[in-house]
Amino acid sequence: MSGIPGSLVTQSGISNPRFPFVSIIIVNYNGWRWLGDCLSSLSSLDYPSDRYEVILVDNHSSDGSPALVKKHYPWVRIISSRRNLGFAGGNNLGIRSSRGGMVVLLNNDTVVDKKWLIALVERALETEKIGAVGSKLLFFYPHLPIHLSCRGGIPRDMGLSPDGRHLGFKLREVWLGGQNITQEVRLVQEFYSWEEDERGPFRWAASESLLALPIKEGRGETRVVLEVEPLLDEDEVVFSLNGLERGRFRIQGCQKVELNLPLLEGRTDVYQRWLINSTGTILTPEVYAADRGFQSLDQGQFDRAEEVFGACGASVLIKKEMLEDVGLFEDKFFMYYEDVDLFWRARLRGWQIMYEPRSVVRHIHCGSSQEWSPLFTYHVLRNRLLMILRGGVAFLGVQILA
Repeated sequence: MSGIPGSLVTQSGISNPRFPFVSIIIVNYNGWRWLGDCLSSLSSLDYPSDRYEVILVDNHSSDGSPALVKKHYPWVRIISSRRNLGFAGGNNLGIRSSRGGMVVLLNNDTVVDKKWLIALVERALETEKIGAVGSKLLFFYPHLPIHLSCRGGIPRDMGLSPDGRHLGFKLREVWLGGQNITQEVRLVQEFYSWEEDERGPFRWAASESLLALPIKEGRGETRVVLEVEPLLDEDEVVFSLNGLERGRFRIQGCQKVELNLPLLEGRTDVYQRWLINSTGTILTPEVYAADRGFQSLDQGQFDRAEEVFGACGASVLIKKEMLEDVGLFEDKFFMYYEDVDLFWRARLRGWQIMYEPRSVVRHIHCGSSQEWSPLFTYHVLRNRLLMILRGGVAFLGVQILA
């Protein structure tokens, strides 16, 4: 294959026999709707095809995933589990069956760039202390950022309620081309968590806020409708795109406003932006794990390779030497926080976890479990406590990298 960085190929372009053999492990549960894009991207890597294997660990799917992968991607090695082992147990099964000295864990709802693997490997080979290398994860679709502004105020200071937050308006729903996309919209800046009143669920926005609309393939609609309700009895809400005002509305009470964005009909690449899903894991002083840069616009602020507390398990290279030293994932986690627990243990043993921005992945995010669904919430809250119990007082001795 061509296009491989020179440090791992001969000058003639022929693959260097010193390429480490890598095992790419994909844990799957009823994920056929994503696997085609994921596996197709793996077939086009800038890495010698005889120096990596792809292992699909199927967690007892009912959508025919194993048979479909065997038919359309015969080069994938399939390991079928008789029960759903979750992310932790599924990856452990794949790791135990892998042949590579390095394993790369990859979610089934991802698409990788051609240089995704070579960038991970090059960073891993930099020093023996590096035990794992994480990728730069972007949300799967590019987004159109829309800036919103209004007067707003602080309810406590205005005698409206004890609320001391600076509030602008309630955002209830967002529609694009007649389709409700409220759950797909990314609320990038100055939005608060979901709340509910007599009208239903909503999120408060500050007087200056930023939301981003996903731009999907084949979606040429230009009519955007937002249902908003300002804090004040009457307020003016201004919508801007790339610094250009696209709508100004005088709103009283709960009201739907319509934005016509003809710019979507032309060169959307001028206006669309990529949003960060993860550039490594941070651990807060309250012992919550978070994705570094989550939902921020990718403006090059994370384009430097650096050490991080941990790496997102959606795309991470791990050396077998590190796993032999610290052990595999804890099966009890099933899904979520198992990667944080592993990298916590690794750091306590002196291993470095690195972030590599040249390794780029597009990620659906929570494809197998909807964000803040009962399944998601249960495992996130339970596993955080389990991780703290396993780490114990050792947390005080860990340097937290933000």
